[in-house]
Amino acid sequence: MIHFETEFSLGRSRWDYTLWKVVIGIICGVAIFFGIHKLWGKADKPLVVVDTPSQIEEIRQIRELEVAHFDCEELYEFKREGRIYDDELTKVYYAKLKIGIDLSEVKESDIEKDGKTIKVTLPEVRLLNEGKILDFSRTFSQSGDVDNTFRRDAAKAAEEWIVRKYITSEVMENARRSVVSYVENYLRSIGYEEIKIVFVDYM
Repeated sequence: MIHFETEFSLGRSRWDYTLWKVVIGIICGVAIFFGIHKLWGKADKPLVVVDTPSQIEEIRQIRELEVAHFDCEELYEFKREGRIYDDELTKVYYAKLKIGIDLSEVKESDIEKDGKTIKVTLPEVRLLNEGKILDFSRTFSQSGDVDNTFRRDAAKAAEEWIVRKYITSEVMENARRSVVSYVENYLRSIGYEEIKIVFVDYM
């Protein structure tokens, strides 16, 4: 009798243990199913366009977007007629030209949005450091009465000639393409798919 009761007790324990494993297995299976379903659900969800005023402010804070840069060195000769003799000045001018746009000028009204479609009107590409392109200069030679007025007029003329030489229509068109590429890449990174970029003077 003792032997029989022991066998019966052990048999009941094995049955309880097996039943417990089945219950745990079912629970784990359900948990795994919902976990996988949740992951698939996340993968199937479309990319949501995060549309907040902070994005516009983030664009503005970039301020000057420089897409082209020239470091140049130019030698110019100047002459000014005098009563007895002419005043002459020969100088080397070192200049830096920065081309791009000022994104701080973008207004909320310049941005039109419809779902994942966006149209942005940008300020025209321009010389960002206009009036301040001359870095420094070096006098090569001079004769006569070369006063401060003569030097100032010479620097102004040199700046105009340098801008005319380097800021060509081809340079500006390449700069526009670079700006469009930069802005498009940024807008795609935050979820927009259909993007149209125009400039104020080219609408």
